[in-house]
Amino acid sequence: MLTLATLPVGFVVDPQCPPTAGRYDGCWIGLFGPKIRASRDQWIQSLIAPEDPSRAAATVVWTQRRTTRRGWPVTLRVVTIVTPTGDTIEKRLVAVYEFVHLVGGIMIRAPGDRVIEGTWVHELLESAHPQWSGDDVVAIADLWR
Repeated sequence: MLTLATLPVGFVVDPQCPPTAGRYDGCWIGLFGPKIRASRDQWIQSLIAPEDPSRAAATVVWTQRRTTRRGWPVTLRVVTIVTPTGDTIEKRLVAVYEFVHLVGGIMIRAPGDRVIEGTWVHELLESAHPQWSGDDVVAIADLWR
């Protein structure tokens, strides 16, 4: 299973991790998943944690649970990554979707104190869905296909 979403026109794929990450409008966008649903909260924590906790801390701005227009439950969390002196390094918007027994996610990272907003953000978050096809075994019946 993969997490898919409608990426904005002009999205540039990051050559270090194609095709699941790239840049648009000065922001970094990454699609993640799948993970086992039981690990959802741990996974959210790992996505919002700063790369170097000794030099920065994550402050949760807000969290919201809702359902997308496709019917998938999603937890949205906006986080500010700050230095020990209080300077903002970046903002992160993390969306973790519950796809039956698995979870997938989208993270948008914006430099500095920039607000992550716009029609493209709304469309990206609302369009997320699982792609169930692939070589991964998700049910015992898949072993005989």
